[in-house]
Amino acid sequence: MKRYLVDLENVPLKKFISAITTSEKDEVVLFFSQNTACDFKSLYSIKGKIKLVECQVGPKNAMDLQIALYIGQKINRKRGEYIIISNDKGYDCLTKLAFNDVTISRISVDCSVMQPIKVITPTVNSVPVINSAEATISTRQTQKKRRKKKKGVA
Repeated sequence: MKRYLVDLENVPLKKFISAITTSEKDEVVLFFSQNTACDFKSLYSIKGKIKLVECQVGPKNAMDLQIALYIGQKINRKRGEYIIISNDKGYDCLTKLAFNDVTISRISVDCSVMQPIKVITPTVNSVPVINSAEATISTRQTQKKRRKKKKGVA
């Protein structure tokens, strides 16, 4: 099962529908705000489970941060493939992370030709697999080193 996370502030819904083919098993999460111009009638042509998430309007990248937070909350409970549909390259840093049985990628949709033009997916060799226990230990060790540096102890 694939989970498509669509940033409707920079990829129009009709462009997503014409560029990406979903299946009945997929989940499509559409992120929108009051700044999103969208005709939700076209939702009927999407296969799979559809979820609408209204985002708060705020400073630049407000929706991007809300989508990243959504992914962070979901990957703890739902393993699998998360595909961000956005032309915003800021999401690429998320594609470099991999957790147990979770992959994150981004597809950029060229709105002029209505086709997926770029898929950014981490490669197995470059993906750090993070174990939460290891991350906690690593964080504690880093914090101890920083405290020692502040005190002047090397």
